[in-house]
Amino acid sequence: WVTGVFVVAFLVVSLLLLVGGSLALRRSAGRAFESEARFRATFEEAGVGIAHLDLDGNCLTVNDALADLLGTTPDALTGAGLDEFVPGDDAPIREDARRLIEEGELRAKTDLRMERTDGRAVWANLTITLVSDIRNRPRHFIAIVEDITERRQLADELAYQARHDPVTGLLNRRAFEERLLGAVRRSVRDELECALIYVDLDRFKTVNDSAGHDAGDELLRQMGPLMHACVRANDTVSRLGGDEFCLLLEGCPRDSVLGLAEKLRAAIHEYRFEWQGRSFSISASIGVVPFGGRGATIDQLSPELLVSAADAACYCAKDLGRDKVYVGELDDPALMQQRNQIASLDSLREALEESRFRIMLQPIVPVGEPLNAEATRFEALVRMARPDGELVPPAKFLPAAERYGLIRRIDLWVLRKVIAWLEAGGGADVAESVAVNLSAVSLHSDAFRDEVDALMAATRLPGERICFEITETEAISSLDDARAFIRRMRKRGCRFALDDFGSGFSSFGYLLTLPVQYVKIDGLFVRDVHENLAHEAIVRSVHQVARSMGKQTIAEFVESRPVLDKLAEIGVDFAQGHAIGRPMPMPSNGQPPARGN
Repeated sequence: WVTGVFVVAFLVVSLLLLVGGSLALRRSAGRAFESEARFRATFEEAGVGIAHLDLDGNCLTVNDALADLLGTTPDALTGAGLDEFVPGDDAPIREDARRLIEEGELRAKTDLRMERTDGRAVWANLTITLVSDIRNRPRHFIAIVEDITERRQLADELAYQARHDPVTGLLNRRAFEERLLGAVRRSVRDELECALIYVDLDRFKTVNDSAGHDAGDELLRQMGPLMHACVRANDTVSRLGGDEFCLLLEGCPRDSVLGLAEKLRAAIHEYRFEWQGRSFSISASIGVVPFGGRGATIDQLSPELLVSAADAACYCAKDLGRDKVYVGELDDPALMQQRNQIASLDSLREALEESRFRIMLQPIVPVGEPLNAEATRFEALVRMARPDGELVPPAKFLPAAERYGLIRRIDLWVLRKVIAWLEAGGGADVAESVAVNLSAVSLHSDAFRDEVDALMAATRLPGERICFEITETEAISSLDDARAFIRRMRKRGCRFALDDFGSGFSSFGYLLTLPVQYVKIDGLFVRDVHENLAHEAIVRSVHQVARSMGKQTIAEFVESRPVLDKLAEIGVDFAQGHAIGRPMPMPSNGQPPARGN
């Protein structure tokens, strides 16, 4: 009887274990099937390329996204190595795989240029993960390939624009000075004879004033190929600004420099600029400064000195009657005298003493309002008046004012005049606010910050009627001073705008540390936003980031209705530019300025 009981119990327990094990196995198989199904769905439907690779780096399975990226089919990729799509002799994918196996790493990431089967290049972010079995033995790799072509192109575009003039496509001043510094070092090390050629167009203002800025820009664009055609293939042509160009000739004997400069002068003299049925004669004053060669030392040469000397030589050419070439050595007495005249600040000091500055107001309006709507926001733009009444644009005097410490007086003069005009005009119906630009040099000064604070404390105006504009690059160059000043003045109720945002291509992270209310998008990206996809993407990004931080955006250089319509589509808050209204003189009676179009 006991034996029978044990047998029955054993059979019952065995049956229960068999049933339980069967159920557990079934659930485990179900979970494995579901997991496999989810993985398969993810593998097939993923928006990025995925591939299983064997330990030699060859494809075992490939999803459709990766095949589409490389312009082929999954079947065609099976058995092939992804490194076959990487141009060049190196095999970065196999190298990453080797390092994962031999050095025990789990994952490797890299950006690489790949080539589709149709020959078109794509940029990809490649992540390779090593998969091992339960005994930690390598089994295979999982490769994830993300298409970053658009991101890479945008980065390349930003890098290009940081070094090139937006109108002509030539190197800008900063990039040219970097190249000039390298040339100076090589000229001393290798005793190379080099030269700078400084070109100033004599009749550019005539074209600009009579035919408009579009004609002036087109003339500048056409000058680039013309100058390149007159010099050697390895010579550098750059636009420093305005109608001024500078050419760097490396390894050019001095007896050949004058011939090249004369060839350039003659080509510009003979050139006829055609615009809308009109023909313009062009000429140029050219200054040449040789440097380097035997006996030259690095202490004697600097990019700033050379550009200044070439500029002075160009002025000497103008003094000879324009359309001339002047060649001067660095120790040329006439050149040194001209440089002293250029550096002279007498006219700037006299303008300050005689208050010969003028304020122009340019309207800033909400995007979406009718173009003829009355503006209540303005930016104050300063001009210097010559004794004969001719207005000098800021680019002609502000750099010198900043260099020699006069900019603080100009900034304070503008602020006082704006406050006085707002006080004379009564209520906010004249101008809700006026933006006043501040220089980084001014922000560095404790005395200047104290004077601004005193001015705002003394006025009866609400602080929000003054908006201080600080350019992105200036704010970053004096970040602590800018941040402290902004906090100080915001206690007075003043507003702040970060001007020319994007021109320095700095991190958006600076927006987190600068408590500004407005972000002014650099006009470089705005002026053709309706037809340049890269610029549209930048404007959208700046607007979206600014909005996410609770800041409003202002687009400057709005020159046409299509640009304004595109900005409205993007959602930009305010617009400023000739399509809205040109800068007009600030009235002396507190009345709104005339709307100039």
